Amino acid sequence: MDRYQQIKNELIGIKRDIYPLVLSAKSLPGSSNEYFSGWEKICETFEKEVSKDVVRVAVIGPIKSGKSTFVNALIKKGNTFFQ
Repeated sequence: MDRYQQIKNELIGIKRDIYPLVLSAKSLPGSSNEYFSGWEKICETFEKEVSKDVVRVAVIGPIKSGKSTFVNALIKKGNTFFQ
């Protein structure tokens, strides 16, 4: 199994461990349903998103701080970045 698939499987396993905890926390008296509903939605859609084989990366920073240079360097590395 390649490293990428191994990481995906580990993330899915973590999600499967966390999801019941989110549901339990949501049902506690006095808990913020709105807060835990957001986490519940993330857990419900996580496996579908991970199976798309698309990696989304947000690069933030001030103007002229090298964001584009970083992204270009990352893209040029291609698949070797995760090996």
